Amino acid sequence: MTSRPIKVMLVEDDEGDYVIVRDRLASAGDQAFDLKWFDRLDPALRYLAEGQVDVILLDLSIADTDGLETFNLVRLRAPHLPIIMLTRVFDEAGSVRAVKEGAQDYLVKGEIRGDQLLRAIRYAIERKRSQETLVRYREHLKELVAERTSELEKVSRSLRREVLERKAAEDKLRDLVKRTEEDNEARSRFVSNVSHELQTPLASMSYAIENLSKGVVGPLPARVKTYVDMLSEDVRRLTGTVNDILDLGRIEADRFALSRTKLPFARFVRQAVDSIRIQAETRGLRLSTVIDEGVGFVDCDAQKMERVIFNVIGNSIKYTPEGGTIEVFVGREAGEPPDVVLDVTDDGIGIEPEHLPRVTERYFRAGEQVAGSGLGLSLCKEVIEMHGGGIEVLSPPRGREGGTRVRMRLPAVVSPRVLAVDDDAMVQALLQAELTEQGYDVIPCGSAVEAFEIIARDGRPDMLIVDLLMPVLDGVELIAKVKADRELRQVPTIVITGQEMGQTRREILEGFGVPALRKPWRRHELIQCIEEAAMGKQYPPPTR
Repeated sequence: MTSRPIKVMLVEDDEGDYVIVRDRLASAGDQAFDLKWFDRLDPALRYLAEGQVDVILLDLSIADTDGLETFNLVRLRAPHLPIIMLTRVFDEAGSVRAVKEGAQDYLVKGEIRGDQLLRAIRYAIERKRSQETLVRYREHLKELVAERTSELEKVSRSLRREVLERKAAEDKLRDLVKRTEEDNEARSRFVSNVSHELQTPLASMSYAIENLSKGVVGPLPARVKTYVDMLSEDVRRLTGTVNDILDLGRIEADRFALSRTKLPFARFVRQAVDSIRIQAETRGLRLSTVIDEGVGFVDCDAQKMERVIFNVIGNSIKYTPEGGTIEVFVGREAGEPPDVVLDVTDDGIGIEPEHLPRVTERYFRAGEQVAGSGLGLSLCKEVIEMHGGGIEVLSPPRGREGGTRVRMRLPAVVSPRVLAVDDDAMVQALLQAELTEQGYDVIPCGSAVEAFEIIARDGRPDMLIVDLLMPVLDGVELIAKVKADRELRQVPTIVITGQEMGQTRREILEGFGVPALRKPWRRHELIQCIEEAAMGKQYPPPTR
């Protein structure tokens, strides 16, 4: 037996059907039932108000109501109770409609068995409970959704406020950045314009001071010479600062282009050192060099690399006391492939350890008393790195107690390919011998036609040496065709000739920027002409 009987309310106006239902429930096994019978709907509805019912068996055809109206009245009064529809005949359409309206089951009176009725009652109760549970769960979900929606709306409102606040802050920051960029651009333009304006008077001052020092206007008294030397040093330093500022502006504007050419690094450094040697000696310093002539070639912008060398050696001159020594070393650094290195080492005042990591930063100056723009080493670093190299500053150098060493590394490159075009085999042999000794890779050819065949086969050469007078296509015509070619027009070119050039040819060559060398030449003249042509300099024919 179960713990309590199932309370069944039967709404049926036929007593015989009541008896059948009663007997069927009595024979339904171990389940007890508490059956309450009503033959009218009104008393049944009043009884429902007492809440003592588990399930309703409802005849749709009773005296005071009929059909689905009966069902709707009962469901309206007790929506939480399961209802089983009873009818005398099977009506499939009606049963489907009743179930759709909310009935739990549909039974035909004449076909009801005890176990069938018991199962229908139990299933109806369980289905109703499941439905109510589902309804409650749905209501709970609705509450959760509503609660979560409310929270999300609060969060959304908060986020919208935050987004608006951040957008306002971002707009302010963007405006500030824009104003800062405009201010920086205006500052850069102003500094660049001022620097450009300073170049012309500085050049005039430098020219005038140089002429004064040379005695162009007559010999200078010793005291005047001292002041002129001081002016020369100040103009030189100011010119370097102006050039640094202009280079910085070009770098920031992404207009700092490199015009590269392959140069013999040992000779290049030696010439730069010789140019600045007088400055060191004037300060009472010893400037020594250890240069490996076999280090080979580097691919660099000659003018910018020359300024790097002047800047680094100039720093050593500035910070080395009188009587000190500056050593310049050029060699190879171990590696694959090995780099070319340039070391500038002095025994000067050195750099404090706390300042050493920042000496290549823009505008950094070590100490309040130090003069200068703070751009020198930073620009050196940027130029070296644009060439694919690196720079290292040590203070003191390894194995020393004081001083500073600046080491610059540049990638070594293969020897320049020089295409020597001359119809004289002896001249070809001479060019090949003299230039090969200097490390160049010389390709001799006997005519302009052969030269273009070699270029088509082997690619663009690094240098052209062209005889002026050749059969079929002379040197001027060859150069004109080369300068008209987009791939070849930047190839450094020099002319060699054994005769005087006419005015027309001279003007053509000057228009192309091609220097001329007279046959027979001296070896140093040939090398100088080639290197200056590679650096974009004009080399006038020697007069003799």
